Amino acid sequence: MAIRPFSIYHQKNKGILPYAPTVVISALNLLGETITSMMKKNLPLSRVYCLLEPGPVVLLTTAHKGKANVMVMSWHAMMEFEPPLVGCVISGRNHSFNALRATKECVLNIPAANLAKQVVGVGNCSGREVDKFRKFKLTMLPASRVAAPLIAECYASLECRVVDTRLVNKYNSLR
Repeated sequence: MAIRPFSIYHQKNKGILPYAPTVVISALNLLGETITSMMKKNLPLSRVYCLLEPGPVVLLTTAHKGKANVMVMSWHAMMEFEPPLVGCVISGRNHSFNALRATKECVLNIPAANLAKQVVGVGNCSGREVDKFRKFKLTMLPASRVAAPLIAECYASLECRVVDTRLVNKYNSLR
């Protein structure tokens, strides 16, 4: 499935940048702690790939029929750089798959190392059985362009829409 990021969460101002001209990231040390002596850096939207390459684990959020869910995803790759296009592999057996297929929208939330325990926990349970936001103390924030929530604790969030599903039935691949 191919998903196209079109709005980036700007953590500094706690707001959304519709059709965002920049991506804002925080400088982090190796432990994932924000380095407070450094300023945030603006990146052109055309450089979204530097947030996703070489392929960090992301938290993909969806919302469908009034229920939000979060899943861990590591099988993704930049397919195009401008406008950004991300290829994702999500199993049809995954709880988030049906919501993503039905709504064709999601948020890719990029966690820092300080969320490692929550990321592992989210990846080891199913949203069919548990509210992962509550269980792992993740804060939902409203997105500006999609129903799926942003995760406040993540340092970047990319609001996305599915634009290509031709490989879904064969490979569980979305773009």
